[in-house]
Amino acid sequence: MIVHKLIFGKACHLPMELEQKAFWVIKELICIFEIIKVKRLMQMSELEEIKNEAHENARINKRKVKNGMIKSFLDKNSLMDLMFYFLILDLSYSYKN
Repeated sequence: MIVHKLIFGKACHLPMELEQKAFWVIKELICIFEIIKVKRLMQMSELEEIKNEAHENARINKRKVKNGMIKSFLDKNSLMDLMFYFLILDLSYSYKN
């Protein structure tokens, strides 16, 4: 839309100085919005990286806990405890799916 229609809502000519100022203000706003857009994209990518690191850390910790629990069950030499542990794992996987 033409600048003078944006200001007055009708087709009339603005003084040249006012029209130039309005043009440059609009151009600066467009540049500012582009800069903000790039910053937002960078923030989103940083948040995505943090989220991926958190998921990876959770997987590593889960694996460590799982290995530790299996070792502690095997140390006790209790077949019932081991069967109970694998029953819980089986139920948790079926619950997720």
